[in-house]
Amino acid sequence: ACEDIVLPEGYKIALKASVVQQVLGNMESDNVRLELTDPSRAVLIKEDDEKSQLLGLVMPMVLTN
Repeated sequence: ACEDIVLPEGYKIALKASVVQQVLGNMESDNVRLELTDPSRAVLIKEDDEKSQLLGLVMPMVLTN
């Protein structure tokens, strides 16, 4: 499933692609959920399956202008 979300204006977050790929590569589900709270806090990646207990935690990178 694909869902559009609305983020607050100016919300920016950078994640290292290789880390995200590693986390996703260990998940069996085709659908995942990203839980974001703040650009300076870790992103929680969960399989979109209530039976799954697997989750990934990815720390954001610092963005500079």
